[in-house]
Amino acid sequence: MYYESGIIQEEGNWSSTKNTGSFKRYHSNGKVSQDFQFNTSGRREGIQKYYHENGVLRIEGNWTQGQEIGELKEYYENDDLKSVKSFAGGIINKDKYEEYGPKKPTASNLSKELNSAPSQTIKASKDEQTNQGGFTGNGYFKLYNKDMQIAKDGTFKDYRFIDGKMYEYDENGLVVLIRIFKNGRYIGDGVIGNK
Repeated sequence: MYYESGIIQEEGNWSSTKNTGSFKRYHSNGKVSQDFQFNTSGRREGIQKYYHENGVLRIEGNWTQGQEIGELKEYYENDDLKSVKSFAGGIINKDKYEEYGPKKPTASNLSKELNSAPSQTIKASKDEQTNQGGFTGNGYFKLYNKDMQIAKDGTFKDYRFIDGKMYEYDENGLVVLIRIFKNGRYIGDGVIGNK
């Protein structure tokens, strides 16, 4: 079976209206979503795998006669172990269940952090100038203040600062703060290096 785009959606073997042998289902981006094995009775048998859209393993476990058996491991999108569950005959053993938090940030965690960040409307001021022709208020621009110091470096939409860095200076003209914005939200301060 295929998606309308022509990418394979599912592939496998059928016998008497049942899946047999190898079966794969794909995400619309072409990466494997499910990698299953079926016995001649059409029940899942052996190692079964599920994958995230980015291609990272999501779930891996063993099945016998269509039921989970032994350890089933689940992973975050960044490949960190999420949980280990123990099964017997398709029934979970609640005493042998372990769950772990991600060690590295996951895409969904980063998205939650961005969405919870305070929204700020930052517009270009009249005394800021650009180094690339006229400032149209849309697209990428590097703007300078009246002292020819970088004021904003990033993407604008309708004169509103959307993504990038905003620089603040002390009375001596030294950078004291770099504020970072993403999707119109302040997400944190940048690091001021030695150079």
